[in-house]
Amino acid sequence: MTDSAGFLAALRNVEQHGDVAPPAASETPSNVAARHRACLENLIAWDDARGRFVLTATGRTRLTGATRVSATVTTLSAFRRASRP
Repeated sequence: MTDSAGFLAALRNVEQHGDVAPPAASETPSNVAARHRACLENLIAWDDARGRFVLTATGRTRLTGATRVSATVTTLSAFRRASRP
């Protein structure tokens, strides 16, 4: 799934404002939908100590655009066959 530029900008706002939008525009339908999507995808979470939303590790990964390298399991016999001349 690819993220739109607007959705990524909303995630960046979480760092600054504690929500997907500045306080003056936080209850517009598009911002409510973006907040709901971010919560469903586990990108933001409510922090009781701060009294605001914060990015989760998944949200930070999504912002940076980093992808995880898939793990490959190699057996010893396959390794030996591959290293033979």
